[in-house]
Amino acid sequence: MEQQEVREGWRSLLKREWIPTLAILLGGVLLQSMNVLMLTTVLPSIVGELGGVAMLS
Repeated sequence: MEQQEVREGWRSLLKREWIPTLAILLGGVLLQSMNVLMLTTVLPSIVGELGGVAMLS
C-alpha cells in the first residue's frame, strides 16, 4: 500500500469546516495578548499605589 503525500500546506486550514474552529482559536489568542498588554501597562501604577515598588522586579 502506497502513501500519498499531502501537499496542500496552510491552504488545508482554510476549508469551510475549519473556519469556526480557527475563529475561536484566533479569538482566544487575541484576548490573551490584549490581557497581557493591558496588565504590563497598568501593573507599575497599581503596585506604586499599593506601596510595593521595592518588591517590583
